[in-house]
Amino acid sequence: MRTILGLLTAGVLATAVLGVSSAQKKPAAQPFPKTISFEKHIGWIVVHKCNQCHNSKDKQGGLSLDSYAGLIKGGKSGKVIVPGKPEESRLYQMVTGKTLPRMPIGGVLSDRHIKIIAKWIKDGAKADIGPNVVLGQKNDKPVVNVPNIPLQVPALPQVSALAWSSDSKILAVGLYKEVKLYDPATGTELKTLTGHADKIHSLTFSPDGKVLAAAGGPPAVGGEIKFWSIPEGEEIKSVTGHKDYIFTFAWSPDGKQFATASYDKLVKIWDYEKGEPIKDLKDHADSVYALAWSSNGALIASGGADRAIKIWDPKTGKRLYTLNGHGDTVLAVIFNKDSNTLYSVGADKTFRTWTVNNSSGKQVRSVNAHGGTATSLALAPNGNMLATVSEDRSMKLWNPANGGNLKTIGDQSDALLSVTFNPNNEEVAVGGFDGALHIYKTSDGVLVRTVITPPKKPGAEKKDEAAAAKK
Repeated sequence: MRTILGLLTAGVLATAVLGVSSAQKKPAAQPFPKTISFEKHIGWIVVHKCNQCHNSKDKQGGLSLDSYAGLIKGGKSGKVIVPGKPEESRLYQMVTGKTLPRMPIGGVLSDRHIKIIAKWIKDGAKADIGPNVVLGQKNDKPVVNVPNIPLQVPALPQVSALAWSSDSKILAVGLYKEVKLYDPATGTELKTLTGHADKIHSLTFSPDGKVLAAAGGPPAVGGEIKFWSIPEGEEIKSVTGHKDYIFTFAWSPDGKQFATASYDKLVKIWDYEKGEPIKDLKDHADSVYALAWSSNGALIASGGADRAIKIWDPKTGKRLYTLNGHGDTVLAVIFNKDSNTLYSVGADKTFRTWTVNNSSGKQVRSVNAHGGTATSLALAPNGNMLATVSEDRSMKLWNPANGGNLKTIGDQSDALLSVTFNPNNEEVAVGGFDGALHIYKTSDGVLVRTVITPPKKPGAEKKDEAAAAKK
């Protein structure tokens, strides 16, 4: 924001000093086109001057001008174009006022636009696009010229999701359009699972450990879940749904169903074997980022940009109640193993604890956990430790029973996005925005292994050399 404001301020100051505003500069006159394009020239006039009253949905006078076919067909008064003869064409007559009422209503076309229409008709009124192509859907898209800015250091995809297999032998890492499987004991890459449409937002092993679900999808297009056999790493099937990408995935305790939460404000419950949605859970007023299914199967919790946590009955799809308290977007939720406590984190930087059951819930604790957005959390399988990660580049280990901070592992190379525990409860893995992936001991926070080394930032080598010289 500081950079953007600085640029704007600099522009205002430059204008004041020079004493010339951009509005005072007359744009250079555009040369008249030698060849008239129906799509580019006629299309622009139609979209900006005529479409409001003459489109396929609102055909005033029976005339639709939003395609070449509609223009050539004409309206209730007959054809409006006589190819090769602009003076005999009703369209030309009406835009010049030779036939009343003069079009467009409430204004007149510029001489340039009238001459363009006349020349196009005189040249044969030909089309350079398909007859039924709707004008404006293509040529009105802005052209963005992106400068080629060379990278100063190699870029790695962010580690957006993590999952540890129940036998501790596989650490699944969600990246951009692919999932990598690592041996966490050695850091060796075992397999790469490709073919995903976009970034992986959620990774979850099935309750029996035989299937890995990878959820994501292209933004503003739809959600995607790919299911992979473990340890083979073969694709079982791919399922699509939602009107936007899927942010979180949760298995039912028996593995027969799963739930997804999306940017489209919906939570869906699916049948795994059929790969089809069973229920839509609708109550969030904004995007849904957080999702968890209780181990007893009785509750689903979801949280989102509306700052609310919703508790659902998965059997009926009905909302049981809403937990309010977060001051900003809820980004992650997780149940304890007894299904009577829920933990949550979010953009308000807090870590909260709630008691829950089938009829009601309440907040029992709120901790100011981080100096920036708390992006994710994980609970150790034995339930004795909870980890939160944040944009403030730190991971914190907590005692779930009293909310006490057990250990802070800070000074990471970039914002942290994902975290997961080794099922043996002795290690925790954390992934970062810069592609870094580290494994730490839960007992003392000591680094066990770096699985993915992030690229050094510009100037980092000189700083390292300076630090070494001081020693």
